[in-house]
Amino acid sequence: MTYTLLFVAALLAEMASSIPMGSMPLALFGEGASESQISIVMGSGMFAGLLVSIPVGILVDRVSRILVMKVSLVVCALALVVMGLLHGVLAAYLEMAMRALGVIAFMTAQFAYVSAMFSGERKVSAVSSMGIVGNIAFAIGPAFGVWLWQNGIRYEQFLYASILNVLSLAFIFTLPSKFDHSPSKGKRVSRRRIYMRAAWLPSMVFILACTLQGGVNFSLAVLAFQERGITNGALLFTASALTAVCFRYFASRIVERFGPRLVAVPTVLSQTAGCFLAACANSEFMVALSGVFLGFAWAAVAPVGIALLFETSSEKTRGTAMGSYNLAMWGGAAGGTLIATGAASIGLGYREAIMVTTVMPLVALIYIFLKPRRSSTASDVVPGV
Repeated sequence: MTYTLLFVAALLAEMASSIPMGSMPLALFGEGASESQISIVMGSGMFAGLLVSIPVGILVDRVSRILVMKVSLVVCALALVVMGLLHGVLAAYLEMAMRALGVIAFMTAQFAYVSAMFSGERKVSAVSSMGIVGNIAFAIGPAFGVWLWQNGIRYEQFLYASILNVLSLAFIFTLPSKFDHSPSKGKRVSRRRIYMRAAWLPSMVFILACTLQGGVNFSLAVLAFQERGITNGALLFTASALTAVCFRYFASRIVERFGPRLVAVPTVLSQTAGCFLAACANSEFMVALSGVFLGFAWAAVAPVGIALLFETSSEKTRGTAMGSYNLAMWGGAAGGTLIATGAASIGLGYREAIMVTTVMPLVALIYIFLKPRRSSTASDVVPGV
């Protein structure tokens, strides 16, 4: 029952936060923003993620997970309200960054909370399956936002979306505290702080490399496909997310059975195929097909990365480990945004940018096979990170 309550709360919150990913580029384009400016705005949240992922992870380990979820939902709701009232490139940049801050904090606390509900290998499938929520949201939210914008429901859609965050907050208040790890309650807080472990680097490199395409797609795909005569370019996100929803649990179970390194191989190959198809897509069918391949890949990227992290993290460092997960995910998205912005600024476009993202996952695949497994020990701490 608790898992179901959290699932519903996360679905409402992430549905609300995904709507601007489809309609914000159209809003900025209508205001006369250039392609490179739009790319920077859509990447602002990803850059914000680079700054707050680790601090938020540490906060989740040292404060109440439920409290972090509550505060993060308030931040998400406020971001959407401001988004509906203040317009322009600069305002949008700050609004998208604020939105990302709330989403990152909620996801980190949510995953850490779920990991305390299950034991053994089932942690991987439980936490990874909770990621299905984000895929459902991306399957519906961006495309719905585009549809609303095209049908005359403009900035007010953000105000309506904030109501979903309020409903999500109501569900969070019903969660039991027994899965809420808070060292301050009856436990001595260690003075030695862990910010990151070197043993987490294989997972982080893999996640970062596989998320580059997301930064490029969120920055340029909707406008690029529209220029090719494709009515709703957000169909890429819908197809990808629906595919990930259908196969995430099965991918998680396969990872638990065969190990993350073996499953990483078909994951990277599927993503490479999806990027190639997106680069040359000239019809809605090809956009959807590329989304399917990317969805197959994303169904496995999260469980592979989480399994690699859980090999070398404990309950006491689970929040910090998930902060590292988010750092890698948002870092990859930010890197993809930089690739997209750079391509647009030198006269290239989406085709060239998305092709660049096919290389790094192959490099990351080699790295996780060559990197020896390491235990979660004090010597693994990376100082100053």
